[in-house]
Amino acid sequence: MNRFSILSIFILLSLFYYNSAVLSQSINTVITQNAETISITFSGVDFTQNPLGNIIADITSNTGWNSECQFVSVDHDYYDLTPLQLLNTTNAPYVNFDVSNNYYYFNLCGKLSSSVTNGVYPYDVPEIQSIQVFGSTKYVTGRSFRNTYTINSSNNITLFYNSETSTCHRVTYYNILCNPTVDLSIKSLVEKSTCQYYTTIETKYACPTKLPGPSFSLIYETPTNNIMTFNYARNRYPSSIEIPNLNLTIPIPPVEPMISTFSFDNSTRLVTLLGTFTTIDQYKFTLGDYTLTPTYFSVNNITLSLQFYTDSGDLKIFYLSTPKSYFITGTKPILKVIQDHTNKKITISTNYIGNFTIKGSVLLPSSITTLTNGQGGSTSVVYQFDQLNSLGGDIFISLDNSNFDSTPQLVYPQKLILSQISSADVMTIQWNFNDALFPIENLLLYKNPQYTDALNYQEVFNNTILFSQLSNYYPTYIYIKLLNIKIPVLYKPEISSMNFNNSTRVLTITGMKGPYTNYNFKYGKIAVSANVYYDRQDLNLASYSQSSIFQVYFGETGFQQYSVSGFKPKATISQDYKSKTITLKCSNFGSYLVKGSSLTNTSITYSSYTSSPPLVISFDQLNNSGGTIFIGDANSTEFDSDPLQVYPLTLEPTITQDQDIVTLNFPFDISQLVSSMSLFYHNISLASNTGNTSKCTFISDQYYYYDLSQFQLAYGQKYSADMYYSDDILEFNICGYLKQNFSSSKVQSYFRNSNTAHTYFTDNQQYSISSDGLITLIYSSEVSPGKLNMASIRFRCAIYDEGSLSYALNSSNNIYLDFYSYKGCRTKLEQFKPTIFNNQSVKFNISTFGFSKYFEIDVLKFYKEFNYEPIITSFDFNREDRTLKIIGTFTDRDKYTFTFGSLNVAPTFFASNYADLNFSGYYFEGKVTMYYEGTPSSKSYTIPSIPLKFNLNINRTSRQIQISTKLFGPFEIQGTAFKDNSSRILDNTNTFTYSYDNLNIGESIFISINGPNGTIQSDPQLIYPFDNWVSGVKQIQDNYTINFNMNLDTFPITSISPNVTIISKNSSSITLKLNSQFPTSLTFNEDFNYVVSTLNPIVTNFTYASYRFSVIEGIFFENYEYIIQVGTQQISYQIINNGSSISVDLDIFSDSEIQVFLNLTNSVPSPISFTAEPPLFFGDPGYTGDVYFECKFCWGLKQQGGAIDPSYPLVFYNSSYYYSSILRFYVPIPFLAIGELYFVSKSGAKSNVINITPFDMRFQDYTVPEFKIYGQIVGTFLIDNTHNNSYGPTKLEVKILYNDGGQMNVPYQYKRDGLIGYLDINVEPEIKPLTLRVYYGESLLFEYGYTFPAVTLNSLVKPIISNGQSQVTISGDNFFGTNYVVDIAGYSCSEAYALSNQTLVCTLNPKGMTNAELFYHVTVTMAGCQSAQEKIAYFLPRDRSCPSGCEKHGSCNDLLECECDEGYASYDCSIKVDKKHLDTPEYDLGVLSFGGDKGKSFEVLLSHVGEFTEMQYPAQLYFVPELDSVDMQFDLKNFTQKFNTIVLIKQNLWGDPYSDLNLYEYTGEIVDNFPEYPPNLDILGDQLQLMKTSVAIKFASDANPNIQSNTMNLIFEITTDDGKDKLTIETHDQNILFSNGDSYLMMSVATRSMDLNGSNILPVFIKPRIIGDNSFSNYTSEYSSYVAIQFPSGGSILAMTFSSFVKKENNDWKIAVGIVVPVVVLGAIAGAIILLVKKNPAATRRITDKIKSKFTSTPTSNTVTSSPTPTITTTTPTSGESTDTIQPIDGEQKH
Repeated sequence: MNRFSILSIFILLSLFYYNSAVLSQSINTVITQNAETISITFSGVDFTQNPLGNIIADITSNTGWNSECQFVSVDHDYYDLTPLQLLNTTNAPYVNFDVSNNYYYFNLCGKLSSSVTNGVYPYDVPEIQSIQVFGSTKYVTGRSFRNTYTINSSNNITLFYNSETSTCHRVTYYNILCNPTVDLSIKSLVEKSTCQYYTTIETKYACPTKLPGPSFSLIYETPTNNIMTFNYARNRYPSSIEIPNLNLTIPIPPVEPMISTFSFDNSTRLVTLLGTFTTIDQYKFTLGDYTLTPTYFSVNNITLSLQFYTDSGDLKIFYLSTPKSYFITGTKPILKVIQDHTNKKITISTNYIGNFTIKGSVLLPSSITTLTNGQGGSTSVVYQFDQLNSLGGDIFISLDNSNFDSTPQLVYPQKLILSQISSADVMTIQWNFNDALFPIENLLLYKNPQYTDALNYQEVFNNTILFSQLSNYYPTYIYIKLLNIKIPVLYKPEISSMNFNNSTRVLTITGMKGPYTNYNFKYGKIAVSANVYYDRQDLNLASYSQSSIFQVYFGETGFQQYSVSGFKPKATISQDYKSKTITLKCSNFGSYLVKGSSLTNTSITYSSYTSSPPLVISFDQLNNSGGTIFIGDANSTEFDSDPLQVYPLTLEPTITQDQDIVTLNFPFDISQLVSSMSLFYHNISLASNTGNTSKCTFISDQYYYYDLSQFQLAYGQKYSADMYYSDDILEFNICGYLKQNFSSSKVQSYFRNSNTAHTYFTDNQQYSISSDGLITLIYSSEVSPGKLNMASIRFRCAIYDEGSLSYALNSSNNIYLDFYSYKGCRTKLEQFKPTIFNNQSVKFNISTFGFSKYFEIDVLKFYKEFNYEPIITSFDFNREDRTLKIIGTFTDRDKYTFTFGSLNVAPTFFASNYADLNFSGYYFEGKVTMYYEGTPSSKSYTIPSIPLKFNLNINRTSRQIQISTKLFGPFEIQGTAFKDNSSRILDNTNTFTYSYDNLNIGESIFISINGPNGTIQSDPQLIYPFDNWVSGVKQIQDNYTINFNMNLDTFPITSISPNVTIISKNSSSITLKLNSQFPTSLTFNEDFNYVVSTLNPIVTNFTYASYRFSVIEGIFFENYEYIIQVGTQQISYQIINNGSSISVDLDIFSDSEIQVFLNLTNSVPSPISFTAEPPLFFGDPGYTGDVYFECKFCWGLKQQGGAIDPSYPLVFYNSSYYYSSILRFYVPIPFLAIGELYFVSKSGAKSNVINITPFDMRFQDYTVPEFKIYGQIVGTFLIDNTHNNSYGPTKLEVKILYNDGGQMNVPYQYKRDGLIGYLDINVEPEIKPLTLRVYYGESLLFEYGYTFPAVTLNSLVKPIISNGQSQVTISGDNFFGTNYVVDIAGYSCSEAYALSNQTLVCTLNPKGMTNAELFYHVTVTMAGCQSAQEKIAYFLPRDRSCPSGCEKHGSCNDLLECECDEGYASYDCSIKVDKKHLDTPEYDLGVLSFGGDKGKSFEVLLSHVGEFTEMQYPAQLYFVPELDSVDMQFDLKNFTQKFNTIVLIKQNLWGDPYSDLNLYEYTGEIVDNFPEYPPNLDILGDQLQLMKTSVAIKFASDANPNIQSNTMNLIFEITTDDGKDKLTIETHDQNILFSNGDSYLMMSVATRSMDLNGSNILPVFIKPRIIGDNSFSNYTSEYSSYVAIQFPSGGSILAMTFSSFVKKENNDWKIAVGIVVPVVVLGAIAGAIILLVKKNPAATRRITDKIKSKFTSTPTSNTVTSSPTPTITTTTPTSGESTDTIQPIDGEQKH
């Protein structure tokens, strides 16, 4: 605490008393300050006896702070803002927002509730007064621990709140203005600078009241130890305080700054002062001799930057005149040195402040040694090289009396290079300094002036570098960035030859040495570039027309030249009458003189080069009459260009118009310009690709029209575009304004969410159109210049886009965005060609060209606007309605105006060929004139005058008359009907209203006006009585008399509307003739309305029709509603024959009476009686939940007969299914019974009868082989309601009648589903022919001849192959007795009897079976049962003899099989075998076993081909193995997916076309041995026939393999465990012999083929062939070989039989058989389930196919993998059979 004053005050109190204690001693005070706190220590006073009490402070400042919401100014103004303080912090806070729609919540003189500040940033900030909500983030913008305020000279008070946060330093100012009329009005918040928020508030509480003086009670702390303290700032900075209780005034001396915290960061050189501060003008900051300005100042925070102050010293902060000091440590200055060897100087500078001394070894005695920098920024000193040490050195700056010198900087020697040597590819440079003193790497060596490509060099000595010229691309210079100098690299140039081709004007240079980039070329003074090739450089001089010297430079030194001759240049001109200029262009390069007869200035020159603009010559330098122009050399005409024509400068044609033909006459020959003349609708003189305009339509210089007005939004609407990679948004309108809180109402766009807002104005709208036709609108900013410059909106034509925006892009302070829409597409302006009339005139028809207003000569930029007069052909005036039709040829309505005398008139209708004008309001005469865009027509029309007219109407609601007129007045209303003489004025704009009660009834009214020839008066109109005119009416048939209450002679009825026929009238009544069009109301004299309230129907005749409409004749009023009833039922009607008849539909009614009357009060009806047709039922009953019936002529009748319960009430409806004359009624089924239904009419007529009888009856059989009758009898209307105790007199009965007599009653269970009845039956009768019957009472409803199910057949035992009788055994179920009939292929199998329940045998003589067929059918029938049928595959030898007659080496047995002689084998004994092969092996049943312990067998692998549908599923598949003594049955099964793998092998087999080989394997597993059954049959035979397998393959008709090839191939894979090398394969005719040691296997193949027609059996030829392993190289193995057999494939059905003969020693034989089809027909595969059923049912076994892909273990590129293994669904085995699951053979090798 600093003691700054001790005051000794002696006060003599002689007559002052306080609490009976007299103060007579002296009071001493000592005043001290600590920041804002003032402490006063008292001595000489006892506060316990003399309390301080109220202390008055003298206010000296309009700034301060307090904790209340009350404020006092030095001008005695008192402000009480406490009504605005939200004391209850749970109240909703005040809300404000800025232009970016960020929200601000705040309180005044208080804090916000925690519910508002929850989640605020920074966290844990207490006493929050205001926050900003930015998106989802809340920021503190003010704290409420004190209310800091300022009162300005305008008596406005400002509250200031600081967030005191470390980031952004957010502060908020509330400028509170006095407004006596409002409680509180909060204006939008504005962020004037970053994190500085300003809000304006208007309120009546800011209006101050005056206090008696500028003093107020001091706020102080209770004295402790005679020390009293108070806050200096809170008490408004008092200059003195007065203590009345002590009669003491204490002056407050000047205080030092109220700083609570001082901090200095030496790294940033920033000083931060925290405390309480007033206004910045009351403070001063000094550091030594320098005055500082704060970088930030607020009422509690000051920031000072000392970054550039070097010296140490005291920092003094003055408040008014009282300082406070803080010591600041100095810092080292920074010196910046720029060495410029190009300009031979160095520049030194510093931003640091002070008077510096410049030191260093580079300085000379005469060098400048002082550098003074004040506070105005950087100060520099420039040294020329002659002022410095040429050998270089260092330089730095120093501040006197300071230890802070800058870091020394090196200055390199002025001479840099001692020598430069080029040798081969290496360039060596020796520097004039030592790298140890002057580092070379600091120089920053580059090989391009942009300092982007560094020089690649190597430092070899302290002062020498070398570099490769080639790898550095032969640099022309070495650029030293540090020293700002380029050093040329010295090369020696050389050229071998230069040759010039005058025709192509190409100069070729060869033999150039050194870097090509160092070579430069000039043609005269023009630089020329070359095309570089491997061995030469070509320079194209075709553009240079003038003779000149071609020079070659190496660097900047020329060393060789070549003289080139010139040629005639080519020039073009364009003449522009719009800008009154001629533009001259030349395609060649050169400097030319402009010549020609059109010039008045003969000294014009033109320099034509690549970047030169065209030459523009103004018209004032040309002859008015035109002439020629060309270019050439100034001193020669040898190479002048061809002359070009210049047209005369005056080009105003004279224009004449004759109706729609316009002629233009030019002052010169225009025949050469006709092709470039055009007519346009639009003003194409305004066509430009750039410009400023406030319009929104544009025309490009290519005559494309853009209409962007479609994009303009209504005021207040806006487009919004997101900024790319930014949260900023551009809001804008097109050719319009935004509605925002801006100072200007014409803001086009607004850029928000940025730190600074920017607006763009439509008054600054610019546009540009690119070469590809895109138009861009550009708006310049008028806010914050230098930050954002413009908004650029480009429109892209998007045909199918209504309108979409791209992201906006901020680039270099400009905003760009694209607008995609079909509205932004351009339209080519339509242009028309005039007709050449002669060499100086053109004509065009303005009607044809649509009043084209603008004429253009394109090549001359000449534009002409026309003023047409209207094209009028005639006038048509209608005198009745005073309308004038002007007939002619017209265009847009808004281009025409019309006058009537001196008046402007507008047409009532306007079209392209006429215009209508209405002059009904004009009673006077006048002339009508028509104008086209201000040009009058030469034709006019005079409108005649008419008499005056007016309308007099009566308002009966208000009892007033209304007088009006269509004529233009004003008129005076007069007449005897008025009771006074008041002036009454009328014109067409008002209606005169007058009370009826003030008129004289029977008198008249007229209007008048004073015209030029006197007063004009209208005809008078009579005033009729007001009250009801009609007294009554009377009707006699079609005469209708109306009686009136007034004398019709005095008040005549002049009109009746609508128009009616008057029969007669007198002075009191009128009689009218009634007709069908008689109106519902009548209007008399266009004023009095009478509503017809009484009218009777007029009926003269009635004609009844049953099947068409009945007709009532008379007079029927079409404007009235009739009511027609039949009984109590109202029916529809139609008035026909022009009101002379009414048609009604009576088809639904029985006999009845019709009532016809009008829907009017007291209308008298006309009754009509009729007798209808007899009632009639339609169709059969229907059902929709209830049973319904349909009928005619039956409305209201009662049901008769027994079908419907008599107590059930019928309700009739119109049927919607047919037409309205059909009635429908519904009856629930419980009220129905089997019986009759009919109606009887009132006259006794009876309807047809409906019989409720069951129909569609049938029997559904559920019988199983136990021979029961188990099923349902089903029928519609099979009703048995007696089970439901409902209506129904009789019960249903079911009986069985046997054919041989006798019967039985059958019990049943009844149920119903809608109309369908069900009788469930389960009865076991005798098994013999019988009939099932259903009765209802005595009526037979249904009978059914019942036949028991057929027996179940499995298969036949064996095919028929002998010529004698054969016993056929049939297996199945339910066989018993001998009453059987068996048929096989149409032949009777006699003596059929059942051996058991599962076996049936019969005898067949096959000798009559002469036709060979593929399949035979077997039919078995038992008496009283159905027939059972089965199918068997059968192959009958064609010649019914053994094959080939057994080749005479054997005999033929009854089975047509060869029994071969010794030494021969095969099915036809054609193979001669070695003796060793004839040994008969021992027969071992284990050979046939496929699993278990009985050994291994072989596999037969077959591919399956079927007949396929569109879904690639087989329709049929036949695979029938034939095994002696084994019955066979096959069951077709479809695989839901394809097999695992399809292997495609394309091989050329035996010269055939490439084929697709599809191999699949079929494995047959025999699960048990075959016993010898019957005992007399030899299973294997003498030739050891192991198995004979028959296969029938049927091809689809559209997959006939004959299409592409004539053969089919079967491929066999032979696998042996010992390896294929030990396998011997021989082919003999149709036989194949395989042998391996003593084991052999021989196969014979017999085939038959049927052609596509299914009629002929084709011969088959077999060709066995051995296939080499190379054919299957991808699949072969050391164990496999292949054999193929080939046969014709001309048929669609192929049957094959394989016979296998085997002698088995040690080897297992595996045979894989594949079918190769020349076309791919295997879209999907189906397998067959083979059932091998033994004779003994107890030993029945099932053989199941296993189908798998052939080659799965060795996939190659030819393998295509398909879907997973298919699922096979098999039939459940028949009862009595046993099944085994087939497993693979143990130990077998799978392929």
